[in-house]
Amino acid sequence: MSDNEVLYFSSIGHLGFGGLDIFRSNMVNGTFDKPVNLGASINGHLDDFGYVIRENENKGYVSTNRGGKDRIFTVSRIDNYLTKYVVEGVVTGKNSKELLVGSLVTLMDDIGNVIQDTLVGDEAKYLFKIEPNKKYKVRGTRKAYIPQDVEFSTDSKGKVQHDIELILESYADAEAQVEENEKGEVQVTLDKIFFDFDKSNIRPDAAKILNVLVDLMKKYPEMQVEVSAHTDARGADQYNLDLSKRRAASTLEYLVSQGIERNRLRSIGYGELQPLNRCVKEGICSEEEYDINRRCEFKILN
Repeated sequence: MSDNEVLYFSSIGHLGFGGLDIFRSNMVNGTFDKPVNLGASINGHLDDFGYVIRENENKGYVSTNRGGKDRIFTVSRIDNYLTKYVVEGVVTGKNSKELLVGSLVTLMDDIGNVIQDTLVGDEAKYLFKIEPNKKYKVRGTRKAYIPQDVEFSTDSKGKVQHDIELILESYADAEAQVEENEKGEVQVTLDKIFFDFDKSNIRPDAAKILNVLVDLMKKYPEMQVEVSAHTDARGADQYNLDLSKRRAASTLEYLVSQGIERNRLRSIGYGELQPLNRCVKEGICSEEEYDINRRCEFKILN
């Protein structure tokens, strides 16, 4: 038994290279885990029956009858950086505590260059091989969730393994203005924005409402938003479509003027194609019912 609570033993009861082989087993919570063969660098096709390691010196001795008679060899242990340094963990929801299957986990260097990324599977686990004496960042992202970054570093004598659990919070849980609709889309819910008749310019009262979205997007610099504009069913179809496109574009331009990067936004006009009620043509609804369909919506894309 080593100083690090690792049991080294010789056995023919496990799959090996022939004869007695040396195995190791870690003590975990008072019991030993599954034995691991030390490999061809220690074991041969004859009997290898004794192993002593000085953990603090990374040196030891192995006794064997290879060559036809019993001998003792000195061995030195060197670091295998491809297997020693590993960062791994799972991705879970902050409030739901559920595994966030399908999340994207990205490993980056200290200046933000992407080294590797992976989509987590059914167990929401990720694992990256890393190197000593370096600084890293691991980022967890998922649609409609706030990205999480965790920075860490390795050194030549550091821990062999870094376990980093990524706990993501949804925008809907974090912000009262964010809700998920019946289609599963995540939207920023604002007070209604009004436009002057046949106009697309942003009025002062609309600007005040849009500033709520500006503040939210500045708080979450990774957030990307689709601005969509809708009309009611009164008037010509093409006219309504063109008007909605102008209003969506005007809304986007206002957000850009307030410091939101253009590449985080997109605008689209739907005209009268997506009503929220039965008012799909002119002359069948009250003014209040038509008014429900005249709206701007703000959908979180990422």
